[in-house]
Amino acid sequence: MKFIDTHKHPDAVLEEVERIVERIKPLLAGKPPNVQGLILADLTALWISHHLVATAKQDEQIALWGEILKMHTDKVWDLIVLYGEAHEQ
Repeated sequence: MKFIDTHKHPDAVLEEVERIVERIKPLLAGKPPNVQGLILADLTALWISHHLVATAKQDEQIALWGEILKMHTDKVWDLIVLYGEAHEQ
């Protein structure tokens, strides 16, 4: 898997994200909201839990996961507001 530096190539990252989101949308379409939410929660938990620091103690690792989840939740909220405003126009 190729890493795309979001700071050096923000447009490339957004294009990659858009391509992947468009491929995932049909998989979620028509599913009940609770199923969609659980799928996204499961993927988020898998993603966060794979952020491991070899030298971290368990409590440090858990704190790191909490920080990652907070950053992720903040970004999700920003997108909710953005999409909500777009729908109002």
